[in-house]
Amino acid sequence: MDRGDYDDMLARWDDYGSATYGQLKLMDTVMTVKNNISLLHATLNWIAALEFQVDSVVEPLKDHVGTTKDDHVQAVKELNLGQCFVGKNLQYGVDFLDFRENLWLHSTSIVGGLLMLRETYQAVGFINPRFHEFDALDQNLRTARGFLPDDSSYERVISVINVGNHWAAFMVDVSAKRCYLFDQRRQHGIPAA
Repeated sequence: MDRGDYDDMLARWDDYGSATYGQLKLMDTVMTVKNNISLLHATLNWIAALEFQVDSVVEPLKDHVGTTKDDHVQAVKELNLGQCFVGKNLQYGVDFLDFRENLWLHSTSIVGGLLMLRETYQAVGFINPRFHEFDALDQNLRTARGFLPDDSSYERVISVINVGNHWAAFMVDVSAKRCYLFDQRRQHGIPAA
């Protein structure tokens, strides 16, 4: 549909009339911007209402204890909501606005976060968390390998998996050949069997 070489009428409403491709594309853009602004306001409202006890912050997040609400608000306001690249991977900044309340639980936000971690830390790969959505083993393996977690330069491989009503993270220490499970409902850093 994204062809600009024609001006044919693509849609017609009895009470409105016909719309060209350009008009439909403009309506789509306006609705996208409107939805993105709604997400932005919801995120800013969530930050304003957020309260937590500093002593409840645990590693590896302790380095952010001094970050204020104003810092978070400023970061959200400066966020590019459109297309950006995290390494070589296309990501939409608006997807990161879902890291609030329980909305971050969908895999698009999680993949974006994992891409950021891979770009931030050296020698870290990750497994695509969408692998568990498929029934066929070959489809699971193809999806899990989508972000090349088996690169020999990686010392650690991380990902998350849905374990029922919540997500848990895991990390594989490649050299030690050991997997650690981080589950917020249990003690974190439990060696997996």
